[in-house]
Amino acid sequence: DSHVQYERLGADVTMQCGAVDWDAAVTWMANGTDMEASQVNGSRLILRNVDLAQSGQYTCYEGASWHLKYQTYLRVG
Repeated sequence: DSHVQYERLGADVTMQCGAVDWDAAVTWMANGTDMEASQVNGSRLILRNVDLAQSGQYTCYEGASWHLKYQTYLRVG
């Protein structure tokens, strides 16, 4: 189940990791690279002041099982 999310340049973007609990242990990745812990709040990913370089595929995995819970394509422009 893939989504596309459109955001304005310079906007703050919050993504929720599917239907998991707010405090669930999750791993966020952008284009296959782990996101910094400072950008994760509970199971949410928070991107501040987004720019064009942050466009791409964002995925969220639950806990140690690495079960894919959410996937979206972020388009900034």
